[in-house]
Amino acid sequence: MSAQYHIYIILHFPVFFMRRLVIEGSLTDLMAAFPTPGIKNVKLLEILHFLNQEPAEFSVIARIEFYGDSSNNQDFFAGFQEVQLLDLEKGGSQVYYLKKKVVQKYLLDAGGFVVPPSGIHGDTVRFAFIGSKKQVDQFLAKIELKGVSYKLISLVDAKFAFDSPLNTLTEKQRTAVIVAFNSGYFDVPRRINSEQLAKKLHIHHSALNTRLRKAEHHLLAQLLKS
Repeated sequence: MSAQYHIYIILHFPVFFMRRLVIEGSLTDLMAAFPTPGIKNVKLLEILHFLNQEPAEFSVIARIEFYGDSSNNQDFFAGFQEVQLLDLEKGGSQVYYLKKKVVQKYLLDAGGFVVPPSGIHGDTVRFAFIGSKKQVDQFLAKIELKGVSYKLISLVDAKFAFDSPLNTLTEKQRTAVIVAFNSGYFDVPRRINSEQLAKKLHIHHSALNTRLRKAEHHLLAQLLKS
């Protein structure tokens, strides 16, 4: 089966027409407005790989470094159903497998859900919220009402299934694949060439090729493992 056919299947999976909001802000401000046990003890958190990401549950491979001794870890891990230490790294960081039920209607009675932080570096946290346009607007209004200042990183259509392999790509890879597909790059014959696609995405031609190769390799790896 060709790579083009695989990508066609992925992009035509049943979808929820939602919006994906990514914001960055002060961890101190967010925790003051929406207390979350254990987060204050995290010095660094990097999501290395999303294994599963959907409204009911998520699982990830994450690099974490805590302030102080190991006793600070317990509050953070308390909300997870599964925690497995995979590696101890030089410098104090640790790599974990984490699995957790998503808290539905978190921060909002109207629905939508918060994706776990994709990054914590000191007092800066970045995370995503997924919901309808109305839910995104209400989410932003609520955190602004709480006095939380934030930087808008991206706001895009999340026109793919919550359990789609597209969720495991980076934001840039996902955008490149979806725009390429919608523009006819994977059609036979192609309706747009790589130079035209790169111009449409406002990136260099070589950067586009690298981004697409990495995305295609990752998507095929996910499919061939299933």
